[in-house]
Amino acid sequence: MKLTTETLTDVTRNRFWIKVDKRGPDECWPWLGANNGRYGTMTINKRTIGAHKVSYLIHHGDTPDGVMILHECDEGLCVNPAHLCVGSHAKNMRDKAERGSHRGERVWHLAKLTNPGVKLIRRCFEDGHYDCQRLSDITGVTYQTIWSILNDKTWRHVDADGSGRSLPSS
Repeated sequence: MKLTTETLTDVTRNRFWIKVDKRGPDECWPWLGANNGRYGTMTINKRTIGAHKVSYLIHHGDTPDGVMILHECDEGLCVNPAHLCVGSHAKNMRDKAERGSHRGERVWHLAKLTNPGVKLIRRCFEDGHYDCQRLSDITGVTYQTIWSILNDKTWRHVDADGSGRSLPSS
C-alpha cells in the first residue's frame, strides 16, 4: 500500500517528528533516526521509506507517480520541507552535475549518527527528558553507543553545541 496523506497516521507523524532536529526555516533539519548511509529512513507498515519523502508528504501532500523527492540542499539527511522538491531522475542528475556530485554528504557515510544528532542526544539527556534506553530506542543505535556518547568514550570531537572541538594529541 502506497503511503498517502490519507494513510498517514498521527502515530507516524509523531514518530517522524521525534527524530528531527528542527532548526531555522532556512537551515537543514537533520534526520536523527535510521538511515541507509545516504538518506534517512523510516519503516511504516513493514516498508522502508525515505524520511525526506515522509516530510514532503506531511508538508506538501501526495506526489504523482513516477516523480522523485529531491534535496535542493544536497544533504540526504535533511527533512526540511523548504529544501525538498519534486523532480525527475534526469533533473536530479543534472542538478548533481551542476552543483558538483554528492556535495554535502558525510565522509563517514555508514555512520548512523551525525554531529547534530550527537548534540541532540547529549542535550536531551542533560535536560532530563530521556534516559539512555529511550535515546537508544529513538535513534536506533545500541544502549552501549548512547552510554559511550554520554560518557565521552565516543564522539568526543563534538561539543555539546554540536560544533567540533580539538582533542589533545596523544
